Amino acid sequence: MEAVGRELASRSPDVVCLQEVFFPEARARLESALRAAGLVHLSAPAPLTGPHGLLVASRHPILEEAFTPFEVCGKPWKPWHADWYAGKGFLRVTLATPAGELDVYDTHLHARYRDVEEYAATRAAQALQLAEAMARRTAMGRAVVVAGDLNIVRGEPELAAVRAISGLDLERFHHGLDAIGWRDGSSLALRSGETEVVPGAGRSDHDLLVAALALEPRDAVGERTLPAGPRGVPRVLVARLEEARAAARQDAGWGASLTVALALAATWSWGRARRRGGRAGAMAAVLATALALAGASYTLGHAARQFAGMDSALARARGPRLD
Repeated sequence: MEAVGRELASRSPDVVCLQEVFFPEARARLESALRAAGLVHLSAPAPLTGPHGLLVASRHPILEEAFTPFEVCGKPWKPWHADWYAGKGFLRVTLATPAGELDVYDTHLHARYRDVEEYAATRAAQALQLAEAMARRTAMGRAVVVAGDLNIVRGEPELAAVRAISGLDLERFHHGLDAIGWRDGSSLALRSGETEVVPGAGRSDHDLLVAALALEPRDAVGERTLPAGPRGVPRVLVARLEEARAAARQDAGWGASLTVALALAATWSWGRARRRGGRAGAMAAVLATALALAGASYTLGHAARQFAGMDSALARARGPRLD
């Protein structure tokens, strides 16, 4: 953590977006190094569903911050794929810069793991949720910067989908699985300068992405045409989401059926225990009840959330575009 802090401090950045800062001790050490480097305004909202690991540090005052968890998450029955427990999402901070207010997004999408396709639809849904959130801000005339670990390689359809919905081109500065993107606002223009990739050199399994952006009031640069995105979300991504929604619906249906069966078994077990008595019968009834409650929790919690999230993602993919 000290090495990461020193590397960041040596570059005198104005804004830093970090991911995977999951542990309190590591966060405290990083925050100390960032403050020493002049990045005294820190945003790391309390987690809602998990540690999320996002941290934004800025030289400029933070006017507003908001963390949004992803609607579609991982698989709780695979704890070795820890994304579900991480409570991932995206963090938006609004900065008061000398040139005007700027929205900065920090995010971390679902990991790829060995089977890249296993969570492809999950990453697509997360990317679309992020894109819609940014689109709402750009529609209000806000200038937007986004940075993060997307776990998406250059050329994959999720990047085209983000551009189609929000107008932000995440392939402009993309390296490995990470990217930085930006878009002008109605009163604030972002002029891109040099970009740099700094090898992790043992400090991280990701390289450091550095982008120089000059912020200028719109009246100082005159009118500038905002970049237009593709005409729509790639069809392959829509098909992937349709398949994932159908699977989520089936999963929720099986969960509901199992819950009903377990509830009936619990009812029968309690009735049998009352008629016959005995410790074994009571224990069986307790076990059946616990299983029924677990099934209900899964169905009403994870399975229902996954289906609703995929349904929303599909609506975003089919919805109107903001060019």
